[in-house]
Amino acid sequence: TTGEAINGFLANDAPYRTTHEDDYRCNMVFSEDPQVSGGDVKTDVDVNFGTGKHMYFTYDVSTNDYLGAEYGSDYVDFETKEPVHIKNIVVIKTDVWVCDNAGHQDMTLIGEGEGFFCVNGTYAPIIWSRTDEDAPFVYTFADGTPVTFGVGKTYIAVVKTSGGLN
Repeated sequence: TTGEAINGFLANDAPYRTTHEDDYRCNMVFSEDPQVSGGDVKTDVDVNFGTGKHMYFTYDVSTNDYLGAEYGSDYVDFETKEPVHIKNIVVIKTDVWVCDNAGHQDMTLIGEGEGFFCVNGTYAPIIWSRTDEDAPFVYTFADGTPVTFGVGKTYIAVVKTSGGLN
């Protein structure tokens, strides 16, 4: 589909709300210069999905974001063929299992678990949580401080608990 097609569908009496409820509050914090609470320098990031799949990121100092690669090729925009610049990398570790004979996967995304956050060439362990399937994810550092995201694209990887960050 396209953004135009989706907006057209939503504009023509779609059964979905297109505005936030009055009491809606975004729990995510964004900054032009985010800091990582207790973070370490990590300019090369290997997201290990625990299934043999890896996504590799390299920090680009000149653009202050990450460039990715998978399956031996650069991670590029399908239409422009230009490299995709990623500002934030979030890794959610959880239980993942095959749920049918076709190899589709299911996962636990309600509750809480460990993960990692990378921004500006640094990384730190995080805790993710989510109260139910309609609730947003909440990301905090181990000390309870909310994660501050950089303004830009975010890559979120859900990996098996045996996977993680190399």
